[in-house]
Amino acid sequence: MGYKPEEGFWGHWDMYAEQLMTYVLGVASPTFPIDKKMYYDFERKKGEYKNIKDIIYTYCGTLFTYQFSHAWIDFKNLKDENGIDWFENSIKATNANRQYCIDNKDKFKTYNENSWGLTSCLSPKGYISPRSKT
Repeated sequence: MGYKPEEGFWGHWDMYAEQLMTYVLGVASPTFPIDKKMYYDFERKKGEYKNIKDIIYTYCGTLFTYQFSHAWIDFKNLKDENGIDWFENSIKATNANRQYCIDNKDKFKTYNENSWGLTSCLSPKGYISPRSKT
């Protein structure tokens, strides 16, 4: 995920996140394709929220990770060899995110049916994500 001359390379992605497009572009490269095993090897943990089931979820639950690759690749009506439909997965994750905000509107003043879209951000306490305990 990064490089510093004094430290070298650090971090890596090994589960679903915004790097989805890098795998797709790498596998589809007409000049220097990567082995499609790289795409199929990253972890795909599934979860649910209420009646929204089988969401392949991201590490910290941030909404942008479900949307980012879609800004560059049209996944609509596409499934991979395992039947994963990333477009539908992002719809389910977005609906779960909204429902979570509706369900927790009494706990947080900015959560409600019209104010949602949880993502990581800088706060007075530093960098936080929706799954942070702070």
